[in-house]
Amino acid sequence: MTPLLAVAENFVKRGDDVRFITGSLFADRVAATGASYVPLPTEADFDDLALNERFPERVRLKGARAIAFDIEHVFARPAKAQYDTVITALAAQPADVVLAEPVFVGAAFLLGHQRPTRPPVVMCAVVPLPIESRDTAPFGTGLPPARFLNRPRNAALAAVNRRILRQAYQTIDTLHSEVHGNAMPGTLVDWGRRADAIVQFSVPSFEYPRSDAPATLHFAGPLSATGSQAPLPDWWSDLDGTRPVIHVTQGTVANTDYGQVIAPTLRGLADDDVLVVVTTGNRALDTLPPLPPNTRAATYLPYDELLPRTDVYVTNGGYGGLALRCADRRHRRQGGQARGGRPRRMVRGRPTHQKRTPDTTRFAPRHPGRAESAALPPGQPPRCRRHGCSPRLRRFGRHR
Repeated sequence: MTPLLAVAENFVKRGDDVRFITGSLFADRVAATGASYVPLPTEADFDDLALNERFPERVRLKGARAIAFDIEHVFARPAKAQYDTVITALAAQPADVVLAEPVFVGAAFLLGHQRPTRPPVVMCAVVPLPIESRDTAPFGTGLPPARFLNRPRNAALAAVNRRILRQAYQTIDTLHSEVHGNAMPGTLVDWGRRADAIVQFSVPSFEYPRSDAPATLHFAGPLSATGSQAPLPDWWSDLDGTRPVIHVTQGTVANTDYGQVIAPTLRGLADDDVLVVVTTGNRALDTLPPLPPNTRAATYLPYDELLPRTDVYVTNGGYGGLALRCADRRHRRQGGQARGGRPRRMVRGRPTHQKRTPDTTRFAPRHPGRAESAALPPGQPPRCRRHGCSPRLRRFGRHR
């Protein structure tokens, strides 16, 4: 959501008429950009922090079954209601273009109409590039390309993935047939290939190489948080440079279990002469564990203001946050890319795999005033420094 809010705000500033279709949870944030808020119907309006209350059967599911359940009920089933909302909005007032996140599958249904009877549809990818490829494992598996027999391995994994998600695919085909009389071409995950364009908010070297990437794929660099509507908290003056600043976050998606990253970081640094800054994403601050005296917290913070003041970034691997961190020209520490899989830590700049929740002791600084150990995201080894990613991210982002 946050990157597209920045997109909407900039369109509004240049004088465009912007309508933003999303859930009621984000109505106020949409209004703050100057865009017109268009609500989704109840069946497509989700609070991602209350999914267990909406789907009690979800609580008992784990692993592949839990993933398949979410893809079917949270992403596939709302697609027709999303599509109907878009069609109604276009009937009320035509649009020059429709921008959609990958998980807004209703936009894929719009592609069932031929141009020029519909406006161009552009997928704006704010997650790791969500297209299937013979060169990569299925989206979300967290597996880097194999050194040997990569394509045969990926083909086998894709077959397994289709079996796991068969109910979600059947659901999306049924709904698409209700609208267009035929099953949806391709798969739910791969609909971006049929979009008129894919805008990936990153740079090519932040992604795995894909020899079969569509010609409609465009890398736009990371969206900075400049102009963010997040207000500065009353403790902001504490970031005065007298102590190292450790920023810790679990993003806006995998932030329900603070024991994964935030809580161990707070415990490990509680007695150190550092300032720990926590953001909770879209969770209330009273859901946090007790905060040590050297910790400050906010729901959201403007990253264009925060990152230049940050010495260590502790994260579970949020895609956009890591891209911004790598792009910050005043910070040249190694970063990584989220791809799922095992948690990792960085010790003296070297990433190592870690199979469990980070050990509290791993966060203790080894020298006064310098925290040398931090949790890094799961998935592929850091690419930013090794592949020259940071200069490219900065170059792409200069105009933002």
